[in-house]
Amino acid sequence: MDYKKIVLLLLFAPIFCLSSVKSDVTQDRINSVLDDYIKDPWPDPSSTDIGSAMWGKGAYAVAALYREKDIPKAEQYINYTHSTWKCPVRRPQ
Repeated sequence: MDYKKIVLLLLFAPIFCLSSVKSDVTQDRINSVLDDYIKDPWPDPSSTDIGSAMWGKGAYAVAALYREKDIPKAEQYINYTHSTWKCPVRRPQ
């Protein structure tokens, strides 16, 4: 092996190793935050305030589907939101 290739490898190998470790740490942190949210959602999906409940249901559904956890409950929240809150659609003028 050419000594120039060895020098380049020694110079840049730590950068590649650190970048892969950093992305793993970042993904672990994202997963941890989503798991915490699934355990204790905020705002509360069962809140008496309609706006908070809809925001909570939607955010819970996104987190649960992303983490592939509690999918039936996430689908229930999506179906509830869809059937309860019909968004009016207007035709452009």
